[in-house]
Parts: sequence; C-alpha cells; structure tokens
Amino acid sequence: MYELLGIIALTAVYVFWRYWRAVRRLQTSADWPTVEGYVAEVEDNRDENGFLVVTLGYTYKVADERYVGRESFPFIRDDDAAHFEAGCKQRPVRVHYRPDKPDVSALARESTSS
Repeated sequence: MYELLGIIALTAVYVFWRYWRAVRRLQTSADWPTVEGYVAEVEDNRDENGFLVVTLGYTYKVADERYVGRESFPFIRDDDAAHFEAGCKQRPVRVHYRPDKPDVSALARESTSS
C-alpha cells in the first residue's frame, strides 16, 4: 500500500516539475521576437514514467541564418498525443528566439494548438 502511494506521489511531483519547467520557459521566452518556422520532424517516445512524449523538430531563420530547435510535449492519454501529432506534421509554426543567441528558441503556444 505504501509503495503504491509513494509511486503516485513521485509521479505527481514529476508531472508538476515538468509543468513548472514548461511554464517557466514560456514566461521567459514570451518577450523574445518571433519568426515563422516549420515543423520538419515529429517523434513520439515513452518517458521513464510511461507518459507518451511528442517531440517536434523545427527549423527557423534569423538574419539569413537557419537554426534548428526541438521541443517536447508530454501526454497522459495516447489519443491526445496522436491527435496533437497529426496536427503538427509539416506545418508552419511561430518561433520565439533569444535576440542575443538566436539558436535558443521556444515554440509559440498558439502555433502548437491543434
């Protein structure tokens, strides 16, 4: 019984940590400039806790130089991941990039909604 409660507690802490990290990254990148990007690759894998994680590989251009970024999205339900993945394949996205380091980027959330 205590083992099950421990597993549930650790899973909850892990999910909260991932969520907090994603929110923090979005808050930091919200004021960065944006450019049009393109989803070039979509992968899905299971993480160590069994959650399905969809990773988008995208390209974008700043000052005539091309950059590549990757961002992962965890899902609890496989159906939600499949729907998200199908909506992201080979489509344009908005990319926030850090002005002093254009190779550091984050996807704009409105461009990943599907």
